[in-house]
Amino acid sequence: MDSNSLPSLETIVSWYGYSVLGLDFSAILFGVITVQTFLYFERFRADGRFLKFMVGLLWVLQSFQLVICATTFYASRMYPFSTFMERLTWAFTFPQLLNLISSVISQGFFVYTTYRLISNISLALFQLFLILNETAFGLIVSNYSLSVSGEIFSMVFGIREPAGLSKCMVHSCVCPVGVNL
Repeated sequence: MDSNSLPSLETIVSWYGYSVLGLDFSAILFGVITVQTFLYFERFRADGRFLKFMVGLLWVLQSFQLVICATTFYASRMYPFSTFMERLTWAFTFPQLLNLISSVISQGFFVYTTYRLISNISLALFQLFLILNETAFGLIVSNYSLSVSGEIFSMVFGIREPAGLSKCMVHSCVCPVGVNL
């Protein structure tokens, strides 16, 4: 595709369609997470402050992720092919960072809980090894998809990615809340 030509209407419609589905699915899952968080705080008042803080932090991170994704989607619908979208590229990568932080917190707590319940250091180390491998593999795949997504960004929005910024991940906002790609 020529870098100066606009994307086809079929490409834009399919991208927006999948984005709407992903954003709707993320909002539904966020609603489930909100209910679970509320029920946790209502039913387990005796839990320690650290655990309550961690649950609250995870809910806040997921809230920010959904708000940024919804805002980015709205801006892409209202201002397609504009220089405004060039300044908004951080909003394509920031939800991925929030998702990574949430995953590390929740999976790290899972390893800690498993170790406390079973007191088996080899199992805890194996779980930690799997989490580190998942994180490394995710970074490798993300690094590869960064080069592809820059092309997707320019194809969908009809503009070049601003110089000096990392490649944007257009699919970050269609990723369901709490799910790693």
